[in-house]
Amino acid sequence: MYLDEVKSMADQNGCIIGITTFWSATPNQNLATWMAKVALREAVSMERVLFHINIPNHLRQSACVDVSCISGFYRVQQMIFPLESLFRIESVSKQNYFWHIELTLVDESDNQFIQTVNSYKVPFGLRSFFTAAGSGKQFFHDLTHEDAAFIQFQLLIDMILRLEHNHIAKSELLEVCRANLSSNPSELEKINAFEQTYQSKDAAKWYTKDCFLYRLLNKSLRNGNIDQIVKLRYFIHDLHNQLAELQFNFLRSRSQNQSILTLYRGLRMTMSEVNEFRHHEGHFLSTNSFLSTTQDYEAALFFSGEGRVSDPEVSVVFDISVDTSIGHSVPFASIEYQSMFQDEDEILFSIGAVFHIGETKEIGERLWTVKLILTPQQEGLWTNLTKHLKKIVNQKAPIYTVERRSSLPSPTPPVQPDDARKALDDLFAHCCIDE
Repeated sequence: MYLDEVKSMADQNGCIIGITTFWSATPNQNLATWMAKVALREAVSMERVLFHINIPNHLRQSACVDVSCISGFYRVQQMIFPLESLFRIESVSKQNYFWHIELTLVDESDNQFIQTVNSYKVPFGLRSFFTAAGSGKQFFHDLTHEDAAFIQFQLLIDMILRLEHNHIAKSELLEVCRANLSSNPSELEKINAFEQTYQSKDAAKWYTKDCFLYRLLNKSLRNGNIDQIVKLRYFIHDLHNQLAELQFNFLRSRSQNQSILTLYRGLRMTMSEVNEFRHHEGHFLSTNSFLSTTQDYEAALFFSGEGRVSDPEVSVVFDISVDTSIGHSVPFASIEYQSMFQDEDEILFSIGAVFHIGETKEIGERLWTVKLILTPQQEGLWTNLTKHLKKIVNQKAPIYTVERRSSLPSPTPPVQPDDARKALDDLFAHCCIDE
């Protein structure tokens, strides 16, 4: 390790740290010492470091994996600690040209860890806004006591927008689309057309088409299917950035005297879902997918059913106010000239918009309206986390910008078995386990 890294660990003595890679270790201290010496021969500016890892009895069965049977080291017991393993730094000292760092493995039941995490738990009172008709899901997902789920989803989208936008990402997008629609020949033809003709500037146009992208993307986002969301990142990146670019011209085209933008969205809901809004006036809700709205009240009223719906459904028109004179954390823009349906006057919001719930009232037979106000996401835990994220990666959080996100390394091709074994051996570093 470099000296400043060792000193950093010394400064954090008594603190809990999490590892961001796999750690390889052995109970054989002599071998670990030898490995530290060998590694240092090719890096004279680095320090010899030997980690002493204490594993409590209740964690010994689940804390690490014995990979001795596939190790390249003959007759050597080799253990692997998984990603995100947690350790408490007990001591850092130097003896005989070696730094000795004593760690204790902990888990999420550790009192110190719980106290540390609790200090970040800020009540949001946020609810997740599901818009899929007939999805089988509740219209609301209560996050008042599930703040972590909201933060995790926001961080997932934030990190997706940081990943390299390249041919690997596009290949994964095509792969997941074809896998989900393998029995639908017409949709497979559209996927082939997308592969041949798609350009980033056409993201909004493809989103508004009645085809695989809209349905698969929103289904994955609303269900929280992390694997599919990550594989769809190529298109999420393009659509988000196009909205950010269109937003500049959209807001500039508006009169300075028109700072309040009024938008509408029509839905069919059950009365119990409407009552959720009534009972939570003054709370907040967040979108977990792209949100389509319109400036045309009559269009929203039409989509709601205009009150001509059968029990248990009612028609609901959301009246959404946006103050365009202040900055907002999630891009939104008119896609009228990008959309396949240019007469809808459509305004599209990117993922994660937060709204304040206003008055809910009945305006006609089986017809309701709900007032929402777009709220800047500028306070609380999310701001603290994005500030921390900016600090550790030395770049701006990309979810609110249109800048190109290419500062992180490109994803690597799939690792073959022999390469994986070599990688495990390379991970076999300056660690030993104290029994």
